[in-house]
This record gives sequence, C-alpha cells and structure tokens, in this order.
Amino acid sequence: MGDSRISLPGWIASLAAAESLGMAAASAAARLGEYSASALFTLAVSIVAGAVEGAALGAVQGRLLATLSPRVNRRRFLWVTTVSAAVGWALGMLPASMNSDSGSIGPEPPLWLILIAAAAMGMSMGALLGLAQSAALKGAFENRMPWFWGQLVAWTLAMPVIFLGATSVPAGIALGWLLLAGASTGGAAGVVLGLASWPFVFRLRPGGRFVSSVGTGSGSCLCFPFLDRLAKASIALCWGQRRIVR
Repeated sequence: MGDSRISLPGWIASLAAAESLGMAAASAAARLGEYSASALFTLAVSIVAGAVEGAALGAVQGRLLATLSPRVNRRRFLWVTTVSAAVGWALGMLPASMNSDSGSIGPEPPLWLILIAAAAMGMSMGALLGLAQSAALKGAFENRMPWFWGQLVAWTLAMPVIFLGATSVPAGIALGWLLLAGASTGGAAGVVLGLASWPFVFRLRPGGRFVSSVGTGSGSCLCFPFLDRLAKASIALCWGQRRIVR
C-alpha cells in the first residue's frame, strides 16, 4: 500500500488539538449551564459539547489511521466516535443532573477521591470508545484489540488530567479565560492520550502483509515497559524519527 508515516509528535499534536477544541466546548457548555436552573438543559448542552469533542477526536484519529490502512472508513469512524462521546458525556453528567434536581448536593469530596473517580470514569469512557471505534475499524485491520486496549489505557490516564484542570478553575472567571483554561486542559489531556495510546497503534495490522521498521536516524527514544507489556510488544517511542509501515 506504499509508505505510510505517522510520527509521534504528529500523533500527539493532533490529539492535543482535538481535545483542546473539545474541552473549550465543554467550558462553554458549563458556562451556559450556569444561566439555567434546568438540569435537563445542562445535560443537553453537555451532550452537545461531548459531540463536538467526539467529532474533533474522530476526525483526527480517522485521518491518521487511514494512513496506516486505506480501508479505514473515515466517515463511519467519525460518526461512531461522535455518538459514543455524546453518550459518554450523557452518562457522566446524569448523576450530577439528578442530584441537582433533588437538591442533594453535598460538600465537595477531597481531590484524591475526585481523581480516582475520574480514572474510573476514564476507564469506562475508554472502554466505550474503544469498543465502538474497534467495530468501526472492521475490515481495515486484521486485529483490532490493540486499539481497544489503547483507548482504555489512554482515557484512564487522561481523564484525571481533565478533572484536575476543571477543579483548578476559579468560580466566576471571565468567559475568555474560562475557554483558554478549558483549551489548555484539553491540550494537556491530549498529550497524555497521545503518549499512552501510541504503543498500541502499531500493533494494528492492516489487511494483508504487515512489516514495520523504525528508522535509524538520530533521535532519542523513550521506552515505557508497562505499556509495552500491555501492547505485547517492545516498542520504543522515538522522537525525531518516523515509524514506517509498508
């Protein structure tokens, strides 16, 4: 299928940009929710924000995956990611909406508990996205489980970053600064997503023969044994080099 290239910096930058847009949309949704006492309205705008994030993420991931396999149906992948993200946001916001309606909002839990809950939510979100996106990749790759595990691990690690950023924003902040904070948080989460999912990407085997090699040019490599074991491969994350799939 010819030479296809995805670099680690390009992968990370693409996901960071997508998450920056998604979290800026989430920040706007949060501000809109402050102007309404209706939990249903807050839930609705949150779902829209989730769809925006999913569309941005699905667009960049689909484009990059298509460089590995021309059989990737980018439109289907985009649609599936958008819907899955919207559903994930709806499920994540539902408990808060129910508590808001019942007036049973208690004191804010400690930060460590928030981060643990965020990791659990990220694991659920990663499982949902991973399953849905893996189904959308049917026919493009011989094995799709590495993508599922990659999303599961990546979102488990990235969601606490999102929650940490959200809890750090002071109340009543100006809209412009709120959007900037959301975009910055999303960018940081996107970097985590990119780093954590990278070792799994090249376990995907396009239909037909799969041969991979890493160039021997100059550059420093970062190895993550834990992720390598999960991906069942010894994968070096090489800055300044390109991974070539033929």
